[in-house]
Amino acid sequence: LNRSPLALITSQAGVTYNGRTNTIINGQRPSFSSVTLDGVNIQDNYIRTNALDFLPNLLLLDQVAEVTVLTSNSSAAVGGGSSQIIFTTPSGSNAYRGSLYWSNRNKAVAANTWFNNRDGIARPPYNQNQGGGSFGGRIIRDKLFFYTNYEAFRLHQQSSRNTTILTADARNGVYTYRDSAGQVRKVNVLQTMGVRMDATISNLLQKVPGPEKINNYRVGDSSETFLRNTAGYTYVLRNNRIRDNVTVKGDYIRSTRHTFSGTFAWNRDYLDLSLIHISEP
Repeated sequence: LNRSPLALITSQAGVTYNGRTNTIINGQRPSFSSVTLDGVNIQDNYIRTNALDFLPNLLLLDQVAEVTVLTSNSSAAVGGGSSQIIFTTPSGSNAYRGSLYWSNRNKAVAANTWFNNRDGIARPPYNQNQGGGSFGGRIIRDKLFFYTNYEAFRLHQQSSRNTTILTADARNGVYTYRDSAGQVRKVNVLQTMGVRMDATISNLLQKVPGPEKINNYRVGDSSETFLRNTAGYTYVLRNNRIRDNVTVKGDYIRSTRHTFSGTFAWNRDYLDLSLIHISEP
């Protein structure tokens, strides 16, 4: 669905993904696996706990012509690791070939989530466009070939967030609890300590959604029958994503024994909520 070639490896023997934990090969740790593109490692080599589920280079389908999974008897041509995931980029041929594609997903026929309906949140906007093209062929027949690919990903959406906010009493320093006898007790913490609310804290509280925004009790210490100190506030927040992927490859066949290849792969990824910009050559 997301055009990621990483999903292809789960079709191979020994590769396991149960939907809850990271993908593993032959029961080994994910960090024991090496992932390469045309012989160059493309993993996040600092954090490798999800090495088979996320690549900072964010490969897409038209950037890959072949996927190989090696779990034993690997040669010196591959890098370190007890298992190898080898991606190979496409090459041009004597015939000129190209493609253009575009897909769209939107909320027109999508349902709202169950929790949004329960919390009175309208179905948030969603519009995803993914398109691009590829072109390859020859520069010199039987000798020099090229392949190019560009793909764009544009996702404009809003996602639900559920956060904890204070009840009316808690905003004023009143702590509510149930004692060992089951009786509801309230104590003004500020008065007990003989202090007044700090002006800075008071100003910050004015910027936090008030108790009138409480619309669920999935977080916090309150319930539908007992309002204590905190409860849940579900709202929607912009969660856009913009990606661009570029691949250029050249192949020169000097003879039946000597072949030279060069690949340039570049991508960028902008995510709203995580405030991350990734640009990988």
